[in-house]
Amino acid sequence: MGLKIGLETAAIKHWEKSGAAMARRVTIPVIQAIEAAGGHVAQIAYEEPSYDGTRRLDDVTGQPLNCGYTPEQAADETAVYVQTVLSQFPSLTIGNMEPYPAMSAADLLTWFTLVKRRIPQLAFVWLDCSRTPFTEGWAGDLRAIIRGCREIGLEAGHIVTGNLWTAMTDLDFYRDSLAWVAAIRDAKIVTDRR
Repeated sequence: MGLKIGLETAAIKHWEKSGAAMARRVTIPVIQAIEAAGGHVAQIAYEEPSYDGTRRLDDVTGQPLNCGYTPEQAADETAVYVQTVLSQFPSLTIGNMEPYPAMSAADLLTWFTLVKRRIPQLAFVWLDCSRTPFTEGWAGDLRAIIRGCREIGLEAGHIVTGNLWTAMTDLDFYRDSLAWVAAIRDAKIVTDRR
């Protein structure tokens, strides 16, 4: 059957606001190419459709880099994206990544509830945690998000990465990633997916 692969992909972006078009133009051809080469895509995690659909701004200019959607419109397009992908690959496990603290714990839980209603197949969420800037109370926020996700039938995890803005070498990045793991462990945050 080949190597099982998890694929990070996009459901909607400012340059492609249609979930169906993103699935047909980007995701489905990538999965087909991987499988033609002998791999097996077992899961996809689509990246930040709430943030990219409703609120992302350019870091330099402050200009919108989002779709200009309401949360409901972004969730609708995300659902169309998932259904389009699943029509070709029905056995995929589907997940959603969103940024924290760029989105608050309350906003994240509202979003995950919104998309779970539209996408019953949604199995997991990953929090893409940026520690620059990191907020007071982050551990409580992560616990609340994980607990809330479990209540609506989603497994929850977080992405562990070093600080791209302060790590000057690979070793710095590695050490910063380990510091993040230690902070999560010390805060006794237990996730479903790691």
